[in-house]
Amino acid sequence: MRLSTLSKLAVPIAAFLLTSLLLNSCFNVNNSTVTTSKTDSNQTVATTGDENISPVEVISVTGPWPPLTNPGGDITQIILGNTTSEPIISLTASLNIRAESIFNPYLFSFDVTSSNSLLPGRTVSYTRVVEAGYQNGVAYPLTINVTFLDGVSTVEIQQIIISEPNT
Repeated sequence: MRLSTLSKLAVPIAAFLLTSLLLNSCFNVNNSTVTTSKTDSNQTVATTGDENISPVEVISVTGPWPPLTNPGGDITQIILGNTTSEPIISLTASLNIRAESIFNPYLFSFDVTSSNSLLPGRTVSYTRVVEAGYQNGVAYPLTINVTFLDGVSTVEIQQIIISEPNT
């Protein structure tokens, strides 16, 4: 296969993998899937695996935090941890509460950059207002986007349960 043919296949392959991830998250509540890709010389290589190779651990998703009667929505916190041996230079998570909400999904942009990387074994948190009501003890999909120092990126969808904070 010529390189031009491979580069033309990269987008459909990536679209197939992301669609598979989304469908998997709809039907498998306790499963997570990881897609890894690295662009090198106009060629994208993609692999999938199971939750045993997850680069990021969801430490906790908690809310609502006081004040419990926030008119703008529920204050929600996500804590993630780096489970790899590589520094993470970009980290975001999207929480999908309700399909009909105009604010959905809720983006959590962690303070992780090339100059402020998330080192192996470390955790990071982000707190924000989630405008759509949610229920504690119910599973919701959380999409985690990670970029490592070496340029490898992953997208992982996990089913999470929001728990009440211990205040």
